[in-house]
Amino acid sequence: MQVSPAEPRTRSRTLEGLAAELDVHWLELGRFITSQRLRSAVHARAAELSAPQLQALVTLCDAGLRMSELAARLGIAESTATRLVDRLEAARLARRSSWQADRRCVMAELTPAGRKLAGELQESRRAYLSELLGALQGDERRELIRLFAKVTETLTERHGS
Repeated sequence: MQVSPAEPRTRSRTLEGLAAELDVHWLELGRFITSQRLRSAVHARAAELSAPQLQALVTLCDAGLRMSELAARLGIAESTATRLVDRLEAARLARRSSWQADRRCVMAELTPAGRKLAGELQESRRAYLSELLGALQGDERRELIRLFAKVTETLTERHGS
């Protein structure tokens, strides 16, 4: 089968048009996800924390991390991660300690209160997502999750974790 010279341009224009349409939804979704209103709908305590603080809380949920690792996972400078952990410490949700393998390295980890809040946030977030998924049919739910996984995989390949 031979491809006409106009076909790549048509595909490009189609992708550009679809990208423009996706861009509108992408920006709206981003605004909604980072909105204080959504954070408070998911969990009352979440409204007190900024979106980056919540992201740090989720990132530290499984285990403590060196400050450099936390910064890398959040995609921020180490100095920004330090200020972020300062604020979490002030809220008694995180603490710093020396890394046992190299005492020069500083670890950030959640306090028991931070772990409790992270668990409550996860439960609330999943309940909220269940409500959203409830508006879709079974096959639509599976397709949405499949597409989110594919987009996440592509972003991870391009930009790292």
